[in-house]
Amino acid sequence: MLIFCRLMSKEIAFAVFKKFNDLDLAKAYAAILDEHGIDHRVGDNSPALDLTFSGSTALDQTELFVRQDQFEKAHAVLEDIAPSLEDLPEDHYLHKFNNDELYEILAKPDEWSEPDHVLAQKILEARGRNIDKEFLQSLKKHRIDDLSKPETGQKASVIIGYVFSFAGGLIGILIGWYLWSMKKTLPDGSKVPMYEKVDRDHGRIIFFVGIVFIVVWTVVGLLVDQ
Repeated sequence: MLIFCRLMSKEIAFAVFKKFNDLDLAKAYAAILDEHGIDHRVGDNSPALDLTFSGSTALDQTELFVRQDQFEKAHAVLEDIAPSLEDLPEDHYLHKFNNDELYEILAKPDEWSEPDHVLAQKILEARGRNIDKEFLQSLKKHRIDDLSKPETGQKASVIIGYVFSFAGGLIGILIGWYLWSMKKTLPDGSKVPMYEKVDRDHGRIIFFVGIVFIVVWTVVGLLVDQ
């Protein structure tokens, strides 16, 4: 947690690039990035509030941080380590995928490793499918646009936040801050708000209402004690 806090407070240009359940695997990826001059950090995981699309949801993880302006370069470097089709064993799991499943990998590269993304492309090409750069760029843009959409339907959280804020509870302030300031990191390294504007506005109000009522109830408590 200390590493995460230091990264977020002092090196705000860094963002979570990938998450791993295996520390050795994270270090192996970090070593590859280091060879290519890509700035990175490896941090232990206490559940971070910065949500990303890394294809992993386990709580006990090691996080690989990369400078946001080097995300694209990092993806390209990791794609370069993909083996050729000739090097793949015949029973490799991607060979068992049908074309639709392989296109799914191309459409959602953030849910797969870079080598899997490249191999899916090569397998499709070997099956006679034309996969050019323009097609891949269109898939990438569509994926970024899709992931950029804010989450909706936070009515329950908003109501609970107001209840706790008027009650003068710290929980209300935390809910308000979460709705107001939460961001998610996209596969290209950019960050966008997690929730739609109406919920962020509620979050800001909940946050300040909570602070006001903590003061109010504290003063009331002191007067009652007197």
